[in-house]
Amino acid sequence: MIACSALFLVSCALFDSDDDAILDVNGILKLRPGDKLYTSHNLWFDDKNEIFQVHYHRGRILPFGTEVKIVEAHPYEIVFSDVAGGETYRLSVLKKFAMSSAENYMKLLFTKKSPDKLVEGISPAVLDKIKKGVVGKGMSKNEVIICFGYPPLHRTPSISEDTWIFFNTPVETERVMFNRKGQVVDIIKHQEVKK
Repeated sequence: MIACSALFLVSCALFDSDDDAILDVNGILKLRPGDKLYTSHNLWFDDKNEIFQVHYHRGRILPFGTEVKIVEAHPYEIVFSDVAGGETYRLSVLKKFAMSSAENYMKLLFTKKSPDKLVEGISPAVLDKIKKGVVGKGMSKNEVIICFGYPPLHRTPSISEDTWIFFNTPVETERVMFNRKGQVVDIIKHQEVKK
């Protein structure tokens, strides 16, 4: 379930295109008529329904497995709606943190797998934590991804690393540390001091 590392390659040429260009969502996600699309992990959003690609863990949670429809997609922005609730969300890809394209973010954010398939084999106790957006010791890398999303590329270039850094706010991070088996062994919260 963990996306291949090819999605994490940095390319300077990715953002030379027109910022207002409309991306071919069906082609990028290989959608056919009748395919359903879901969030592949929890997404936090603010009171304006804004989501940032660094995945600040503040605000409310749009749960993994939420059926969505992509309204429009541009190189630095993806607009999508919750099929059941009708809410519209806007994912902003900030240029200064853009180490991957909107196309790659779409491949990480959305899936054709049903919610049941996403969490197949996950224990009820861990699933309860995931639904609350809480990472705990013993969770696998896949469970952390469903719970927190993918770590921001500018702080964690590869998910094969044993330490992932997530942001709660622009200055507050959580360092999730894994053992060699890929299970969480520690979570360290850190407040960065601005000078």
